[in-house]
Amino acid sequence: MEKKVTTLDDVAKKAGVSRITVSRILRGSPNHRPRTISLVNRTAKELGYRPNAIARAFRTNKTGVIGLLVQRSKEHDLLGEIFYSTLISTLETRLIQKDYSILLGGVSYEDIISRQMPSIVQQGYCEGVVTLRIDDDEYLRELNRNVGSVVTLDFKTQCVPSVSVAHYRGGFQMGRHMIQLGHRKFAFLTAPNPSGNFGSSFDGFRAALAEADLSQDVPVASCNWASAQQPAIQRLMTTGHDFTAVFCANDYLALVAIREFRNMGLRVPEDISVAGFDDLETSILSSPALTTIRVDRKAMGEHAVDLILGSLKSDRKSKDYTGLNIEIPVELIPRDSVIPNKRNV
Repeated sequence: MEKKVTTLDDVAKKAGVSRITVSRILRGSPNHRPRTISLVNRTAKELGYRPNAIARAFRTNKTGVIGLLVQRSKEHDLLGEIFYSTLISTLETRLIQKDYSILLGGVSYEDIISRQMPSIVQQGYCEGVVTLRIDDDEYLRELNRNVGSVVTLDFKTQCVPSVSVAHYRGGFQMGRHMIQLGHRKFAFLTAPNPSGNFGSSFDGFRAALAEADLSQDVPVASCNWASAQQPAIQRLMTTGHDFTAVFCANDYLALVAIREFRNMGLRVPEDISVAGFDDLETSILSSPALTTIRVDRKAMGEHAVDLILGSLKSDRKSKDYTGLNIEIPVELIPRDSVIPNKRNV
């Protein structure tokens, strides 16, 4: 038997007040006695009352939905990464705490180039949109014109509010750490086209080298996410650079590097030290435990929600959110995969 949906009339009847009183109190009106407010809220909870989202949307022109827009790629599934799945979970939890829902949408590279808006925007489902790793300013501007409130995550831009990570600072911290441990020759492992965040991390690392008067041509190997990683490691080993430490663009690549070095008969960290970036939950469980840069993904998600909801407020004209950036600080986490250099290199 189908369960009867609780209505405002049901709440009003049990609480012994009028329907309009229940409606006003559940919409947050403070113009009632505290005892009445408490009674109505308690009764609604006991009866399992839930407001009709469709009716509310028609009445208020607000859907209570924030879209999460992710760039789709055959080669790289962002949603499959631990880093982003944890971040998305934080976004959802924070939005629920604020009485909002999250709706996932995707766009392809071709959609971005052609300025094609996703269906969650075209059909008016969302009050605002948080984008994940979409780094095309013109597309973000067009999206902002269509939905009215956009925040971008993990990418710093001047056209919409953004939450980014201090990648440059993280790279600098790792470079200085390795230098302090006696390393003088280095290599980088990254994904294809290491611009944006990855490029910023390596720029920071190079700045640490320059600070120590160790400026050098650091070999860089890149690998496709969807293919075997061994060729990239092999390319590093055939560059002619006798490096003692490898800085990887993220923890995933660092763990792959450790595995491949071992397959080649090299010991980590005795022969080669390896470090990553992100501090995934699996990084402390690896053998050896991975030295890395910690990124506070919870803070990223919470700041993104606060920015998008702040920009939706009726008084948002009093504060210009355009170009506002919140940069999440990072922290060096030294573990066992980077040790003092014992080789005469």
